[in-house]
Amino acid sequence: AQRALDVLVHLGILVIEDDGTVRVEEPRLETDDIVRDLRIRRYHQAMIELSLASLDEFEPGARVTSALTVTVPHALAEKLLARVDGFRQELFDWLVREQVGMQGVDGDVMQVNFQAFPVTELERT
Repeated sequence: AQRALDVLVHLGILVIEDDGTVRVEEPRLETDDIVRDLRIRRYHQAMIELSLASLDEFEPGARVTSALTVTVPHALAEKLLARVDGFRQELFDWLVREQVGMQGVDGDVMQVNFQAFPVTELERT
């Protein structure tokens, strides 16, 4: 958890005040799949580690953990990845719209992860 906090501070999302309290500086961070910057790669790694820890640290009512393991025909793989990324963008846009007009940030910093990757690599003909 400390590593994740350090990454969020380094990216300017959180600020640690002189008295030790943590303040949200930037309430939203969005990244796409083109992760060339090492800091963003580290951010993703830290958030995935937090996701794993959340299984033990939070009750199911405070988190959502779900997954699909499915066979995806090669012809649909690119479309699947685009749909996952499209949903990420749709969710981000919805949150931004919902917060318009709200005074400040009154809530928790939440992490929402999206990953889609091959578990097997079948021989391609």
